[in-house]
Amino acid sequence: MVQDFRFGVALGAATSRASWVERCRRAEGLGFDVIGVPDHLGMLAPFPAMMLAAEATERVRLNTFVLNAPFYSPALLARDAATVDLLTDGRVELGLGAGYAAAEFERAGIPFPTARERATCWTPRRPRCAPPSRTRSRRRARRDPAGRRCSSPGGATGCWAWPRGTPTSSGCRAHARTTRAACG
Repeated sequence: MVQDFRFGVALGAATSRASWVERCRRAEGLGFDVIGVPDHLGMLAPFPAMMLAAEATERVRLNTFVLNAPFYSPALLARDAATVDLLTDGRVELGLGAGYAAAEFERAGIPFPTARERATCWTPRRPRCAPPSRTRSRRRARRDPAGRRCSSPGGATGCWAWPRGTPTSSGCRAHARTTRAACG
């Protein structure tokens, strides 16, 4: 499948609300298709920045460029991503990375896993529902990685799911397993 070629810009710093809004509007005015927000300590938090970027612009897609996946609980990240996607009228593109900066893990008070652990951290608990499985009644039921029935994405049953159609990507430094974990 051939997709249109797009241009994006990574915006990660701002000195005020007004400067962030101006930078986002300028990027859209210059013709960029995507505004990416990096996930590094000392920079803007991606989801709040994406929400304000959506309010300040009309058409650009909003991308996490890329989230440091080991910093997040899959269930809470799925909830936050789904909420931002909903409140921005489906303009979110979720980029996931395995993390590489030991100093950031230390500053966050999180142990720095090995490269293998970071690359596979989501493999056992994929951030979306597992494929349907058969029940005794032979009806198809969606189940989360722990085997619980999924009634709805992010619903009370605890199933974590990206909204259908939410584009996902993996950072260039990420291991192939990170991509498989995120994208199935």
